[in-house]
Amino acid sequence: MGQVTIGPACMDIQPAGWPGKACKMPAGGHQPWRRRTRMDEFDFAGFLWRLLFAVALVLLTFNPTGHSYYHWLADGFPSVQPTEAIAGILLLIGWLFSCAPRSLPSARSASC
Repeated sequence: MGQVTIGPACMDIQPAGWPGKACKMPAGGHQPWRRRTRMDEFDFAGFLWRLLFAVALVLLTFNPTGHSYYHWLADGFPSVQPTEAIAGILLLIGWLFSCAPRSLPSARSASC
């Protein structure tokens, strides 16, 4: 294959004989050819939402005060009411939602 040149303004890789000049960095600093990742969008508000979701999920599942899904289910065991089953399914979905992106390979990436 031919040689490539790297534009100094934005590190854009261009094939040899490229008719245009090196690209210019937009005013906002966004590189249009670079795919945005989750870390590009991670900010302090996102951190607080994730922390709040994680703490709520853990404390709703089990906490030492006796007001949790575990205690609610254990009080009436072995019979399970429909509201307890629905709450359990919602907690399971919450746990899968919070754990699955890091433990399962995504369709966009080849490795975990």
